[in-house]
Amino acid sequence: MPSATLWLQTLWRRNQACERHSWDYVDEQGHLFEKCIGDLIAKNYQLTKGKAKTDVVVTDLMMDLHGVALDIMGECSFGRGFGQTPPLKEEYLGMEDRIWLQIPHSIFHGLTRRYKMVYVKRWLRGLGIKLCFDWPADMIQAIDAIVKERSYCKDYSQPDLLQHFIDSGTRPGSSAPMNTRDIIDQLSEILLAGSETTSGTIACLFLELLHIPEKKTKLLDSLPVLTATDPIINSKTVRTEPEFRYLDACIKETLRLHPIASEMGRKTGKDWCELAGYSIPPGTVVSASYRHLHRNPEFSPKPLKFWPERWLENEKARDGAPEPDMSAYYPFSAGKHSCIGIKCAWAEMRMVAANVFSRFDLEDTRNLHIDFRQYITMQLENGSHKVVVKQRI
Repeated sequence: MPSATLWLQTLWRRNQACERHSWDYVDEQGHLFEKCIGDLIAKNYQLTKGKAKTDVVVTDLMMDLHGVALDIMGECSFGRGFGQTPPLKEEYLGMEDRIWLQIPHSIFHGLTRRYKMVYVKRWLRGLGIKLCFDWPADMIQAIDAIVKERSYCKDYSQPDLLQHFIDSGTRPGSSAPMNTRDIIDQLSEILLAGSETTSGTIACLFLELLHIPEKKTKLLDSLPVLTATDPIINSKTVRTEPEFRYLDACIKETLRLHPIASEMGRKTGKDWCELAGYSIPPGTVVSASYRHLHRNPEFSPKPLKFWPERWLENEKARDGAPEPDMSAYYPFSAGKHSCIGIKCAWAEMRMVAANVFSRFDLEDTRNLHIDFRQYITMQLENGSHKVVVKQRI
């Protein structure tokens, strides 16, 4: 592991001067986050409305988290959610709701096919055969209708990603404006990267806390107790107010134990190179494991223990927990290829956890089987995590 450690520590030092998104921009988009999280809160209140304390109300937390993440990405990318939490109530530019609702499925299914076929396509390309991939026709038509509507409407002011691509997006490798297909390709990758990663990380946070009652109790005691009518806690509040420090520590510890991307790979150039005493041939993919590094006792004592106190600011608050070694911590990668959506991810993770735990107490259902699987990202085996949900007041 020394070669991976050296490599990652070098990237960490480079990353200290690399800021990709300003908090001002994230705060400007905060109303979109608040809308989607508000829908999730309303759904849980509807489930628990009128229930006695002894009543058992069960919801699929993983599906809820994935749904709110998709709706946030839909609002921020397309200017409209995908109806994952509340159902859509009106047509959009004349298209059927069925088409719009199918966009996330089409994207995930299509990207899965693309990743499965990547080596086959590469082999066929070597034989001079180009295997083409395309999205469902109705999905292309739906997004093309939005692109055309936005292009005609010059005073459209929604600062989402789609508008950015329409106004100033260029095709990779040239200065030609993006066409609809280019835009779909880019937004599909962003939709996957921005929903699977955050929903998976938040699920791991809830999973750890629900399995360690004393940590969950400590977190709940640190948070305000809110009702259905209280405003949604916004991004700026949850990242700056002292009452959310322990929540922040819990999220950081979750990212240490469960980095959503398990490794980082880079391909060597055209020449042989030396890395930590090894001679690496040209064109070789070299990967370093974040998970292995984060769980290395040399850098994180008692590495398998969920110990949020590691991340608290002063020694007294840490209560015997070791101070974290930041040169061995890469939940969002590092260097110039680090996650461009890091601040958006932080805003979503903090806001979802703060608003849910301020209003509800959650418990695992009995005989729950939890297993992790590495797909494109680390996910629960069957994509489900059922929990009992109760109002805090």
